[in-house]
Amino acid sequence: MRGLADSRVDLVQSMYAKAEAAAELEAEEQEAAAAATEFMLHGMSRDELEAVMKEVFVKADVDGSGALSLNEFHKCIREAELGLTRKEINRLMQEVDADQDGIVTYEEFVPLCFDMLVELLKDELLKGKQPSELEEYLVTLFANADVNESGFLGVHELRDLLRSADFGLTRLQIHTILAEAEYNEDGKADYTKFAPTAAKMIYSMLDVDTQLERHAAVQTLTAEYMFNGKSEEELAAALLDIFAAADADGSGILPFQAIRSCLESSGLGFAPKEVMGLLSVMTDDTPYADLAHYAFKILRSIATAE
Repeated sequence: MRGLADSRVDLVQSMYAKAEAAAELEAEEQEAAAAATEFMLHGMSRDELEAVMKEVFVKADVDGSGALSLNEFHKCIREAELGLTRKEINRLMQEVDADQDGIVTYEEFVPLCFDMLVELLKDELLKGKQPSELEEYLVTLFANADVNESGFLGVHELRDLLRSADFGLTRLQIHTILAEAEYNEDGKADYTKFAPTAAKMIYSMLDVDTQLERHAAVQTLTAEYMFNGKSEEELAAALLDIFAAADADGSGILPFQAIRSCLESSGLGFAPKEVMGLLSVMTDDTPYADLAHYAFKILRSIATAE
């Protein structure tokens, strides 16, 4: 029969084990918090996040009062396409009205936003996700949208589905992912083949270690990147000239296939995946000037993802 001394030894050992487990958990949380603080939100540092948030806030503040109602605040955050998940937005909504007056001021919002999102990102890092799980989810997501059961979806359908999935991807990240699909002449991709590639890219975009490396690459590339010898301004001007030449009625809008034809025959040296990455910006009523001015950022993002 085990004696009292043995029981005491077991108790002490149990206490030590619990203490070690707690210490390990605390270390993991501190490591995750440090990574989250260093990298923060989808590649943005504190200064970058505050600059973006200020721009979004000021744009929504049409009367220049320095404050937004909660409804206005919610709308401007959703439309900003910062890659915030519903969880992050709901948390912001709960916490941001510090004095409970139903009004959000810039002074209330920005300092709280960074620290709170650090905690949210830390929680997500501790959970972890696997590409295989994402792949399975994506196939189901795409198949549910494939009403004709053709096995193919258009670039715009894929774009909207990735947005609706609420992965926490920015607009630029989504365009970068879409550039990797293989599209047919109708601009449609076999989504079962695309899902593994998309899952791996999404996983890496949500993984802090991977994104820290990519962020450093982007920082290096940003200062020196040229697209086939053209700067951002030169590329935008060239695209505007090409699109305008195809715009017989001067409406500022061209059909999808016309834009695709312009890009492929432009002589600017676009690779097929770069063409589709650019086309993922367009909808039926998107002015081609928007694409021309945004093209350089998409191309640079695709370059750093390779």
